[in-house]
Amino acid sequence: MEIPALAPLILTSNRFLPRDDALLRRFKIVTFSYGEKIPPEKQKEFREKVETRLGVLSEIGKCVAKSVIENPNILDKLDGGILLEKCYESVGLEKPAWLNLEYTETSEVHESILEEFVERFKKYVNDSFARYVSRIIEVDADLGSTTMIAPDKVEIEKKLRILVEKNLLAGVRSINNERIAMTSSLLRELGLEGRIALKSLVEMFGWEYRLVRIGDKVLMGAITEIDKVVELLTSVS
Repeated sequence: MEIPALAPLILTSNRFLPRDDALLRRFKIVTFSYGEKIPPEKQKEFREKVETRLGVLSEIGKCVAKSVIENPNILDKLDGGILLEKCYESVGLEKPAWLNLEYTETSEVHESILEEFVERFKKYVNDSFARYVSRIIEVDADLGSTTMIAPDKVEIEKKLRILVEKNLLAGVRSINNERIAMTSSLLRELGLEGRIALKSLVEMFGWEYRLVRIGDKVLMGAITEIDKVVELLTSVS
C-alpha cells in the first residue's frame, strides 16, 4: 500500500553524508560550510528572542489541521504554500515574501566527492610507488651513463605508468599501452566504496563503462586513456 506523506522528512546532522550514491540522488541536500557557522552572539539572540516564542508555532499546526478537515482535497495539490497562505489570510495578515521561495539543489555534493576521488587517487599512486619502488634508473644511451632517481622526484605520470605496467594498483589494470580499466576495487582502496558509484564517475568524467577481463574474472570497469587520468591527477596540488 502506498501512503503519501503529509509532510517532508527533514534530517539534520553534523556527520558525513550517507555513503550511498543512489541514496544521495533521492535527497535534496543543503550543505552548510564552516564559514556559515552562527556566531555566539547570534546564537544567544536566537535562544532569547526566538526559542522562547516557538510555542506560538502550534497555532500554524492548528490552522493547517482545520483547513484539511474542512477540505481534504486541498492535499491533492501537494503544495504546503497554499495551506500557509490560508493561515495568514484567516488572521488578516499579508503573506511574507519567503513563502514562495524554493531551494534549488546544486551539484556541490557530487563535485566534492569527485574532488576527493582525485585527491585520494593521487595519494594512492604516490604511496604505492613509494612502497613498491625504491628507485628508478635512467640510462642515457648516448653518454653511456646511468642516473638513479629517488621516488619522490619521479613525476606522477611516470609513477602511474610504472605501477599499471607492473599491476601494482588494486582495481587498476592496463588495457593496452595507452588505456586503463578501473573497477570498483579501486573505490574500495580509496575508501569511497558506497559513497559514489563507479558508473557515476564514468558519466561525470566522460569515460567508457563496459565489461572488462581482469585476470580470470569479467567485471564492469571504467575505461579511459591513461593521459586523461594523468590530467586529473595533475589538476590537484
